[in-house]
Amino acid sequence: SLRGGADRRPLEKLDGDEHALQAFETLLQREGEYCKDYVVFYHSYSHAALLYEVRAAVAKIRFDFDSKQSPLPRLCAEDFGCVPDAETLIQKVRTEWGAKKIDHKPEFRRVAISVMCSLLARGPECCLAVAFNEGYSCKQIAFRAVLEEELSRGLDLPASVASEL
Repeated sequence: SLRGGADRRPLEKLDGDEHALQAFETLLQREGEYCKDYVVFYHSYSHAALLYEVRAAVAKIRFDFDSKQSPLPRLCAEDFGCVPDAETLIQKVRTEWGAKKIDHKPEFRRVAISVMCSLLARGPECCLAVAFNEGYSCKQIAFRAVLEEELSRGLDLPASVASEL
């Protein structure tokens, strides 16, 4: 986040919120500790977080996944049949799906996650310091329908049963 001359001005959005400031300081500290060996991405979608938790719970039921360790962004391996690697994903974005609002496309969301590469970035998608307290989600997505589909597929349930859950 601090490479390339990024400044800490976005953190001004958190002034007066000690919890948020402490969280961002912890994230920056961890990024500094691990950046030599790891790449850090930030993903801040409030509605998607529920989906990840549901996927982890389904994986606990189906595969004894330790859902206390982490949420699970993706569960259905068959979604990756048409996009088996990053090269294919990049090609599909460039030639089939288009780069604008890519995270609105169900095909993309089944195999990828939109992220920010810097905790201090103000764009192109969102400022994480703003999204931290306000939440951030794609507005044109029917999250209930996505959730019901996840339950139906993940637990091998009829759609009518999944919708009742």
